[in-house]
Amino acid sequence: MSESEKIKEALETVNIRISSIYDLVNTSQSYSEAVPVLINLLNEGIEDKRLHEGVVRSLAVKEAKGMAAPALIKDFFKTSKEDVSLRWAIGSSIEVVITKSEVEDVLRIVQDKQNGRSRQMFVLSLGKFKSNATIEDTLITLLQDDDVALHAIKALRKLRSKKAIPEIKRLYNHSNKVVRQLAEETVEFLNRKT
Repeated sequence: MSESEKIKEALETVNIRISSIYDLVNTSQSYSEAVPVLINLLNEGIEDKRLHEGVVRSLAVKEAKGMAAPALIKDFFKTSKEDVSLRWAIGSSIEVVITKSEVEDVLRIVQDKQNGRSRQMFVLSLGKFKSNATIEDTLITLLQDDDVALHAIKALRKLRSKKAIPEIKRLYNHSNKVVRQLAEETVEFLNRKT
C-alpha cells in the first residue's frame, strides 16, 4: 500500500474521504475528528516529502491546538536541517497550535542559529505570549539575526514591547527594505500605544 493510500485509509476510519492530503490543507471545513489520526500518521513517520508536508500543514488548524504541537516539535527535531521548507512548514503549523507548554522547546529552536530560516514562524509564534520577559528578551536578541529579524519585529509588535523600541530603531538602516519599513511602522505603532 502506498503512503498516499495509507493516509486516505486512516482518514476514512473517521469518515473523512479525500483524494489527496492537500484536500484538508485547502479546505475551510472543520475536521477535528481527523486531528488524532493526522498526529498518529506524523508520529509513525512519512517518507514522501510532499505527503509529509501535507500532513504537517493539515495540522495548522485551531482544532489541533493543545494536541498537535508535541508531535510537530518532535518531527522538527527529526527532520534534516537541510530540509528548510518542511521545517518551515512545521513552524507555520506551530504558530497556529502553540500553547504555553511548548514555549521552552520553541525558545530552544529559535535560539539555535543552525536552524536558519526554518525558525521564522516559530519566532512569530512567540508573539502570542504577553508578559513573559524571557520571550521578550529572546525576541529582542533575534532582531540582530537577519534570518528572523522580520518575524522578531512582528512578534514584538504583537507583544506591544516598549522595551524593544531602541533595538528596533537600529534596523532603520537595515539592508533589507522590508525590514526597514516594518521597523519604522512598528516603532510608530508602539509609540502610539500606551
